[in-house]
Amino acid sequence: MALHYAALVAETGADGLLIGSEMRGLTTARDAGGGYPAVAAFCDLLEECRAVVGPAVKLSYAADWSEYSGHRPDDGSGDVVFHLDPLWAHPALDYVGIDWYPPLGDWRAGDGGLDAATYPGPDDPAYLAMQMAGGEHFDWYYTSEADRAAQLRTPIADLAHGEDWVFRAKDLVGWWSHVHHDRPGGVRSASPTDWVPGMKPIWLTEFGCAAVDRGGNAPNLFQDPKSAENALPPGSTGGRDDRMQRRVLEAVLGHFAGERNPVSGVYGGPMLEGADAWCWDARPWPAFPGRPDLWADAGAWRAGHWLNGRLLGDTEGLLGDLLGRAGLLDGVEVGPVADRIDGYVIDRPMSVREALTPLVAGLALGITEADGRVTLRAEGDGPVVHLVPSDLALPDEGGADLRDRTVDETPDRVRVRYLSATRDYQTGSVTLSRDMGGDAVAGLDVDLLAVCDEGQARRCAARVAAVLEVPERRTLKLGPLQALMLEPGDTVQIGDEVPLWRVERLTLDEEARAVLTPVVTPEFEDVEDIWTAPDAGGPAGAPWFRVLELPPLVGRSDGGGMVAAVAVEPWSPHVVTAGPDAQSQTQRAVVGAPAGIGSLTQPLAPGPCGRWDESHTLELKVEGRTPESRDALAVLGGANALAVETESGWEIVQYRHAEMLGDDVWRLSGLLRGQGGGEPEAASGAGAGAAVVFLDDSLAVVGAREDEWGLPLLWRAGAGGATPSGPFVSQLTHVQTDRAERPWAPVHLKAEALEDYLRLSWIPRVRSGGDSWEGEPAAVDPTRFRIRILDGEAERRVVEVPSPEWIYEAGDRAVDFPEGSSEGRFAVAQARGRGGWGPEAHAPLCEGGGMP
Repeated sequence: MALHYAALVAETGADGLLIGSEMRGLTTARDAGGGYPAVAAFCDLLEECRAVVGPAVKLSYAADWSEYSGHRPDDGSGDVVFHLDPLWAHPALDYVGIDWYPPLGDWRAGDGGLDAATYPGPDDPAYLAMQMAGGEHFDWYYTSEADRAAQLRTPIADLAHGEDWVFRAKDLVGWWSHVHHDRPGGVRSASPTDWVPGMKPIWLTEFGCAAVDRGGNAPNLFQDPKSAENALPPGSTGGRDDRMQRRVLEAVLGHFAGERNPVSGVYGGPMLEGADAWCWDARPWPAFPGRPDLWADAGAWRAGHWLNGRLLGDTEGLLGDLLGRAGLLDGVEVGPVADRIDGYVIDRPMSVREALTPLVAGLALGITEADGRVTLRAEGDGPVVHLVPSDLALPDEGGADLRDRTVDETPDRVRVRYLSATRDYQTGSVTLSRDMGGDAVAGLDVDLLAVCDEGQARRCAARVAAVLEVPERRTLKLGPLQALMLEPGDTVQIGDEVPLWRVERLTLDEEARAVLTPVVTPEFEDVEDIWTAPDAGGPAGAPWFRVLELPPLVGRSDGGGMVAAVAVEPWSPHVVTAGPDAQSQTQRAVVGAPAGIGSLTQPLAPGPCGRWDESHTLELKVEGRTPESRDALAVLGGANALAVETESGWEIVQYRHAEMLGDDVWRLSGLLRGQGGGEPEAASGAGAGAAVVFLDDSLAVVGAREDEWGLPLLWRAGAGGATPSGPFVSQLTHVQTDRAERPWAPVHLKAEALEDYLRLSWIPRVRSGGDSWEGEPAAVDPTRFRIRILDGEAERRVVEVPSPEWIYEAGDRAVDFPEGSSEGRFAVAQARGRGGWGPEAHAPLCEGGGMP
């Protein structure tokens, strides 16, 4: 496979090639002598690929982050082997490739565990920066799952040789900048491996993190129920967290941006030469994930590794841009904001205060001022200020701690209107009802002109409702030191009280007072995103349109009949109508999916029916489908059917083999011709450019009405829900022939000489249900046949009979052929129910003459 890709690289002029990726189980497999045969094989493969791609193409192997630095088997041997060094040092390899997903956190569910004593959260920039050169796999490790559960951390230290970096998987600089000595049985070898310190650059061939709660605990894990590797990071709730993903990306890139990326003395460049973020999808956003009908993995985008739709910026950046446009950014600091909005609409001239007010309420922002600088941050972010009740000021009258309860009626529902990020930016709304008891009170409407998802809008509604439910305010009379400690927006704990309070107002006049409100943390439910595909904005043009009459076919349950094939790109549902003229159209079907269509690039010659046609092929340009090969039994069961437009009508063809020739051109072979009694169509063949329609569920049944049989009807197809008209409509005239009820041509025609007459016989065929080998043959309806006696092309006699045989008397033969019947033929056709005759079968009149 790698050589195949090497050939593609050489053909397309690509810049590089990875000969393998994360094959840890293979590269660490050892032979009886303790060697690593897969690594040796990769070295050989590297040389072969280099011979194909030439010297200019970058070649490497993408090792797992736990694989690149060495192998320490858990078998009690004590071995430490730099098993990939023969590959890393190989002259045909250009750089050390690493898929970089080490844990960047150990943040536990609930209170966060040990790290919560030092850092505010799992996505704190300082916490992630520390994890890049610290934490698990750098400073310490867990010796067992029991230790992991208890957070009993064992320091990493090489007491024998002082080479701590050997056991630190995160220590890229240490591994890259030192000579490597294997330690078989734990004993350090005197001679080093082939690796020379700083001999080649490192490339992070993958790095990133899922946009999920506590994603840094295990950046490699992802959610996808269809995958065997479906898993959440330890301690994660599974909720979407775009900020976690962004902070991990920033931590990795920021860590290697300066002195932590040393310059090589060998090649003169930085240690880390490049990094590829995982992952950017070629499918366009928001069509992915907005079209789950097209892509089965669309649901995994929400909390997955995809960067599409997330790189435009975070909420802090949006707030900074808003303040910057007003010229206030220099005097305002934007702190961490946990909530997520993708955009904000300013639809008229307004002050900064007007613009910020909905966001302050909806995102639970606090605005504080200290040292002449305003800070805008999420409420609750920052330390808790502890106040000792005994330190409060003693007023001349009353107490130092006053409580004020409200008895006003509050709204019993909150409705938030917003711009939906998942519904093509249409206005959405969420309503949160509050069971107040008693009489209903008017609701409160909030316009949040932010682009966000439903979950964020519900969080906004919950916060507004929580503020409405605040039962009391608290006024503290502060002492001099306490007055200096507080700023509006600060979170306060009074004594040993469990509830926290927030400073709403601070008055510093003759008497310093702080007005406090309770800190209310509403409960949020995680809401699954429901995407609506963007409106295509109207029809792209008149569709490709055909009306087909199909016979009963194996594998189709509709019993044959009239169907419509409609195709256009981009697709939208189309309406098919019909009537005697444009003013009397009636709807016949709504087409929900585009038909698979094509056109012949080479003529299709006439071919045999009733057996595999191995001498002819179909060459066609295909749109909207990818033909696939199927085995003979599947084809006999109805698979791989298509219709080819001929001068005699639509020939039904099936195929076994599909071969792509390039530019959507395919060759189909192993044909079954004239299916469904289509011998006349198979005998016609079709020229280059003839239309082809794939027979699948995209075809809409349009119905065949008895009173319209034989009438020329005007058929129309167009986008929209009404009767189609205008320039984006295709129309055609079609005369219904009732192809589904057309009898098949008889078979096994025979002429037997008996005494002085000929006995002409044949076997009629039924349209469906005639393939069973059990019981009596299916009855033919109607059992009426026409026999034509032909002399060359001249018609000598026509008779109709009610059974599949006829006696041709000698006297009649003498009349018809006075000079002998050496050129005589007879043709037989079965009557059709609506009048007329089906296709004819021909055979010679000479004694013993017949057809298969």
